[in-house]
Amino acid sequence: MGGKSSKSEPKSKGSRGIEELMQTWKSGDMLALRKEKDTGFHFAVLTIPPDECKEPVPPLAIYGSDHPVSKETLKIRVVNVKSAMTLMFQHGYTEVLFVNMGLTAETVSFEKLLSIADEIRKEGFSPDEQALIDRLPDKNEVVLSLIANTLTVASIYSKLGISMKPISEIVVTSLIGRPAKLLKHLGINGTYQELNINKPKNILGPVSNSKPAPLFTQLIDGIVSDHVPKDKHVPLESIANDLQTGDLVLMSGMTSGGAIIKLFENEPFSHVGVVVRSSYTPEIFIWESSTNRANLPDLKTGTVHQGVEILPLKQKMYSGWYGAAAVRRLVGLGEEERREIEENMYKFMKEVANRVYETDKIQLILSSIDFMEGKIDMLSNTQEDLSTLFCSEAIAALYQRAGLLSKEKISNTYSVRDFHSHFKLELLKGRLEKEVYLELKL
Repeated sequence: MGGKSSKSEPKSKGSRGIEELMQTWKSGDMLALRKEKDTGFHFAVLTIPPDECKEPVPPLAIYGSDHPVSKETLKIRVVNVKSAMTLMFQHGYTEVLFVNMGLTAETVSFEKLLSIADEIRKEGFSPDEQALIDRLPDKNEVVLSLIANTLTVASIYSKLGISMKPISEIVVTSLIGRPAKLLKHLGINGTYQELNINKPKNILGPVSNSKPAPLFTQLIDGIVSDHVPKDKHVPLESIANDLQTGDLVLMSGMTSGGAIIKLFENEPFSHVGVVVRSSYTPEIFIWESSTNRANLPDLKTGTVHQGVEILPLKQKMYSGWYGAAAVRRLVGLGEEERREIEENMYKFMKEVANRVYETDKIQLILSSIDFMEGKIDMLSNTQEDLSTLFCSEAIAALYQRAGLLSKEKISNTYSVRDFHSHFKLELLKGRLEKEVYLELKL
């Protein structure tokens, strides 16, 4: 299967960019990731959604613990399923190796791997694995994390029938964090390729690390922030389980552009996106069209761009580019009704994937003007054009395609303020709850 690995460290066939790599990687291939001060690698098994997958789910990675753990916490097997891009770009790894396992679609599939992940999570560590853990001497918590991760990834490949060899104490302590030795133990001749991913550097915003907001945004927010309560902010984690696809996320940008939008609309928010919840991972995403000042890579493509993208909601919120954020939950829908709405949303998300951000400043300004009261009607947009999208236009078009909003008003005349509860947006189905304001300080 695949090319042969070296006897010690990985044999590289040269560096490859993430876009090129995504053309060839398959479910069952492996990532080996190392942080700067770690002595070994953490491993993750890739599982790639098929083209016919209805949800806009990104490539996923299945892995064990990647944080320092104590020996006591090792009694519970941790199996994570998260976006591969989040794992590679947002977890502090400085070195990433890709391992082509030489597997075929007949051997492993997206659904099969997720089923195995759920299975070994429920089973926990086997008696032999637990006995091995109990015999381990007290080591530092990073090494214990490497051990737990190695056991979990080896178990996944064992469930696939790729390797049925027992994992002895000698083997585990010798292969901890060593990609070549792990593959040798599994009996697979994988081909290593170092990922030359040119890891995008997240650009922290002006209010990161609890820094005060720039003076000009403080002045604007002082004028328009009457709608934002001074207290009653809750952590994202406290409402995460209640969020569903289609919920609105409103944000107050800390840039000059965001300040102009807030001043022009007399509203505390300058940006809007929607929550995406996948049935395949607990990770929460945000779908939006933005200028991406935080330089976050799109989870579907791995690239940084301005326009339509899917990002990890947590990293988006805590990027330091937003001074306030709130969620409006979409409620009042029956089970079948919600399923149909979500399917329509997912179809639209795929249709406009990677569309660029609207650069027509006049159209952006006009979207903020109340045309219904006859203000400069001659300049208003009369035809919908989705070739480029600004944030509120994207959300309005999404809601229209899902059957939630009437199409009488075209999408590019909606502004961020239309999605604030003070403007009582009328939906054809369901309703939007009032804003729940979120804590943005880590």
